[in-house]
Amino acid sequence: IYGTDTVGCFIVGYMMVSFGTGNLIAILAMDKLKPCSAHPVFLSLGFILNATVLVLTSLWKPDSSQSSELLLYTAFWGLADGTLQAQSQAVVTRYAREEKDTAMTIFRICQGVGLIASFLTSIFSHKLMTSLYTAMVLHVIGFVGLVLVATEVAKREKNARNELISGANGNSEAEQSAVSHGVESEAEMT
Repeated sequence: IYGTDTVGCFIVGYMMVSFGTGNLIAILAMDKLKPCSAHPVFLSLGFILNATVLVLTSLWKPDSSQSSELLLYTAFWGLADGTLQAQSQAVVTRYAREEKDTAMTIFRICQGVGLIASFLTSIFSHKLMTSLYTAMVLHVIGFVGLVLVATEVAKREKNARNELISGANGNSEAEQSAVSHGVESEAEMT
């Protein structure tokens, strides 16, 4: 585990508590911000936080006197992870409303494949930086995919609102189409 080789194995439990606390704070905050959590611009928050964690991991190697900094770092890591997980879950479940369980299962499988790719890269290359580069590339690919799905969700919801508004006005799509074609026909006649 990151940092245990210099600080010692005794810190692993504290790191787990720090990570879990940061994760919980992020999930509770994202629950309060649920209406906007799937907006493509808001998704950038989770991406930036996780990219920051990856960059910090590549730049900083804690020494034995930095145990408190390591705990703060793992709490920030938990915060970043919780933010991205909550946002991803919001987007995926809104995209596949009827098949939420299946969609989340497929999403978790994709995450697992990415984790395995990053882990195997670190084993075979014996370099942390290669593993971090792999994780960053997979992170960027996942973020782009998430933004594309969120954009599709936004389009669907906008179309549903427009249909609801047009239905509330008492006009069906066929009536609106006939009216617009009638207007075009009258314009062509004159």
